[in-house]
Amino acid sequence: MSALIVFRTLMHAQRGARALSGEGVPVNVVKAPRDADENGCAYAVRMSEKHVDRARLLLREKDLPFGKIYHSGEDGRYREIRP
Repeated sequence: MSALIVFRTLMHAQRGARALSGEGVPVNVVKAPRDADENGCAYAVRMSEKHVDRARLLLREKDLPFGKIYHSGEDGRYREIRP
């Protein structure tokens, strides 16, 4: 299963992706899907769900702002992971 960490802008998503990749967390920058995007213009980093807790900590340590975190359900739709 995959997870998404949503960012407000493409630039923030790219910075987050570089920071996470630099720490060994494999990610891809993607346009946030509709069910994980409240504003219609967000971007996200996609990763395996097993990396979510570590990614959240790394982004906070590096003071990189991010939004909600989602995981893909069995039906392929994304649902918010509660903090």
